[in-house]
Amino acid sequence: MNYDDHAYILKTLKSDQHAEEDLREEVDEVINFLNHPQGQWEDNVWSEFSGRPRYTFDQCNPAVGKVWAEMAANEYSASVQPVGDGADEETSNVIDGLFRNIYNLSSFEDISTKAGKRMISAGFAAWRVVSKFADPKSFYQDLMVIPVNNAHRRVWFDANAEMQTKEDAGHVFVLSNKPHHEAKEIAGRDVESIDDNRTNSSYQYKPEDTIVLGEILYKKRTKKTIYLIGDAESSVLDEDQLEENGLTPDSELILDSRETEEVRIFSRKFDGRDWMGDEKETAFSMLPIIPEYANFDVNEDGKTTFKGMIRPVMDHQRVFNYAESRKVEESVLAARKKLMVDNRVADGYEAEFGNMNRDPRAAQLFNGKAADNAKLPFFETTGPAPNPAVSEIADNMIRNMQLTLGLPNEMENINSTNKDSDFRFQTRTSMGQVGTFEYYRSHKVALEHTAKVLLAAIPRVYDTERKVRIVDEGNQSSEVTINGIDQATGAKTNSLTSGRYDVVVNMGKDFESRQADANTAILELGSVNPEVVMRNTDIIASNIKAPGMRTVADRERVVAMKNGYIPEEQWTDDEKEKAEIAKQQQGQQPDPNALIAQAQVEVAQAETAKVQTQLLIEQAKLEQRQLENQGKAMKEGFELEMKQKQQEIDELKTLIDGAKTIAETEQINAQSQELLKQQQLINQQQAEI
Repeated sequence: MNYDDHAYILKTLKSDQHAEEDLREEVDEVINFLNHPQGQWEDNVWSEFSGRPRYTFDQCNPAVGKVWAEMAANEYSASVQPVGDGADEETSNVIDGLFRNIYNLSSFEDISTKAGKRMISAGFAAWRVVSKFADPKSFYQDLMVIPVNNAHRRVWFDANAEMQTKEDAGHVFVLSNKPHHEAKEIAGRDVESIDDNRTNSSYQYKPEDTIVLGEILYKKRTKKTIYLIGDAESSVLDEDQLEENGLTPDSELILDSRETEEVRIFSRKFDGRDWMGDEKETAFSMLPIIPEYANFDVNEDGKTTFKGMIRPVMDHQRVFNYAESRKVEESVLAARKKLMVDNRVADGYEAEFGNMNRDPRAAQLFNGKAADNAKLPFFETTGPAPNPAVSEIADNMIRNMQLTLGLPNEMENINSTNKDSDFRFQTRTSMGQVGTFEYYRSHKVALEHTAKVLLAAIPRVYDTERKVRIVDEGNQSSEVTINGIDQATGAKTNSLTSGRYDVVVNMGKDFESRQADANTAILELGSVNPEVVMRNTDIIASNIKAPGMRTVADRERVVAMKNGYIPEEQWTDDEKEKAEIAKQQQGQQPDPNALIAQAQVEVAQAETAKVQTQLLIEQAKLEQRQLENQGKAMKEGFELEMKQKQQEIDELKTLIDGAKTIAETEQINAQSQELLKQQQLINQQQAEI
């Protein structure tokens, strides 16, 4: 593909847009459906209901919010594992910590969850990985993640790509809106907007002085030779790495060699008239635009399809709005029936007849004044009577939405949960998530691809000796030196430019919940073997979120080190250094008095450790009980909220039923009056005869 020809690039953009324009328009429709004030009404129906009730009883945004909240409550953690070529566990832990720091710098949790919400509702969202200076005073670039808002109109992948991550795409276009003067400043000339096939906007007020610019990110492939080295790790090195290790292609250590392709991502910006500067090589070997698709599939000879959860229920929601608005119109807001009363009949009861529709009394007295002074039997009037078919349609639409979305009825869940054991409650909750699992899986796919793009770019961005900040699972940060040289051995330490690593994303409970679970598991093992608790008091203390517990954990680790509870492969660098110093001092003859004093100190420390261990056990048990009480309180609060909502619904139904009863009473009254008039007419005719 000729990525140097501007006219060809514009033609390719049009082709990529055309391949997915139908699906992107559906995304637009869903977004307007959820967010526009009258989005859940069709235009012609909205006009037809002019001057009448046009209410929106939104069931879709809460459904999206429920799935989004469940998805966001999970923790998605990237885990890096060494594969070969000199990779090691210690460096993989550094990369893990570097990932967490990149995510913190980027506020990635906020970016990914917002994109996830758009993916759940409309089916498509995206974000981008970039390399830039995180601090204006920094001399080193960092990898970061930035949002791509309205990605359905801005991001267009190679139409021939078929993978959900689009990593098989040859290129991707990213469009952006810029003020005209700013775009002119960037280009250094007058600029022309790119026609982005934008449909008519649903909003009247929006920025006007904007121009659409484009950027294409594309792959360039170059051939290179790689070499298989006969070392312990069977390392694979390219030509540059070969030179770094002091080897040549003729070295005896080289077992084999072959040619391969190396991919580099280049970027170039353009407008509708010409290029806006030269191409630039990026730090990436994979396209750094991360797409997120829901219900992704490929059919019709490579046609990509995707769909969010709202598209299938839009018609249900609209019909529900129409039906509910009609019900209100025909009951609560219905015109009252008039009771035409002869002033001779109402003589003495004018006030009662005038206030009949507002009178709460069950019975209304009146003087019928029949011609023959006969007493009329009592009767009941009718009120406004909504069409029963409308109520049935509304109920059917709610049920159909629940079935289509795969979400359970919350009130049915509460009623069933009240009779459930804890195990059955958890099972029922898991069953309720079956209909939404696809969205969790799609989010995980996008997050895992993000981690792969970052992992592939790290050797090119973090390629010099420098200090970087890493973050552990407990969100504690520290600084480590990467790409350093051990002065004693000359070996590389924490080298991010060599070694092969793999990365996976795990989805599960958040870290704090897993900490509490870990403490519970340790204590349960301790009930069988008390020594388990004694050997892991530092872990128990570090898992308790309370002021000062980090210090307690550090002190407990010192005791555990002295007692030999911690295996050498789990030692920190500082602990290894102290152990080496202690080994060097071992040959010196100890002072007997010092030994006695040390023994006394160790006895006192053992007694203190015993007391602290018991306190830690009680603290862990207390924290576990608090977590259980919090979960119970949240469950009870949710049940109370749903019961209150049900009560509100019942009150509204009572109001409608009351209005219906009034209308029925008025109707019967009108019929009785008509019968009375006919009887009076008959009596009058008989009297005349």
